Amino acid sequence: MAILPLPKPATGIVGGSLYCIEQRWAFLFRTASDANLRPGTPEKAKLSVGTDNLELDAEIAAGVVKVSVPAEILLQLKEGTKLVVEIGTGKDAPTAAFNLRSSKLVIEAIAQRCSQIDMSAFEAVSLSESDAAVPAATGLLRDEIKLFREFTLKEPVVATTTLDIAADKRLMFASLCGSNNYFGNSGCSLTGYAAAGADSIWRVVYETEGVHLYLDPKHGNGGWPNIVTLPVVGGTEPTHWVWTGEAYEPLDQIAAEQDKVEEQGDAGQ
Repeated sequence: MAILPLPKPATGIVGGSLYCIEQRWAFLFRTASDANLRPGTPEKAKLSVGTDNLELDAEIAAGVVKVSVPAEILLQLKEGTKLVVEIGTGKDAPTAAFNLRSSKLVIEAIAQRCSQIDMSAFEAVSLSESDAAVPAATGLLRDEIKLFREFTLKEPVVATTTLDIAADKRLMFASLCGSNNYFGNSGCSLTGYAAAGADSIWRVVYETEGVHLYLDPKHGNGGWPNIVTLPVVGGTEPTHWVWTGEAYEPLDQIAAEQDKVEEQGDAGQ
């Protein structure tokens, strides 16, 4: 949580703070005892940063107002110089202006400490730089490692884990880390490989930017478990991946393709 600077000017608002829990962000504004707000009464809060204006739901309680904000506002808060707040309507509506000096450093510090959403229903999968499969993954990823070296002029960090799914089925996940400019917000890539049968040859079955990785112990297909991923930065909605027989694909994508096929079938009748 970060305490906002004292608001100047302000009417009915005496302070505020910004916090993040389970990747969801919100402001808490402390209100004066004579503020024209009734606890439990639905109100709107108008937030302005530069030329950007938002109208959001405000939860009114005794002496405090909670305003949940979308993650998209963080960029404006980092780059802006002033946050203007108005809660409710009318000439007596509480208002305040907060200086945003040094907000970028503060918000980034909060983001690093923000808790992840509850993923306790799934089994977390961790990768290690000292895992026995690192040499094998380094060989499989040699082309990507070469491109990484050419772009960044440094070596990536390789980490892996191998999962024995059944007597003849294995999964290996491998990450390359070391550059936000090359890989994106997470600074990593994540590649999944599957091997089955006597030959045990690794083949690519999953590729994304670096994510938090989980197994779904209750769902699978053909003996292969579903996997669940959550973005490292700002992840509030997990993605469920299903084995299709050849690779892992997002469940939403599979459902959309099935709907499209059904619609085409209906149209041809």
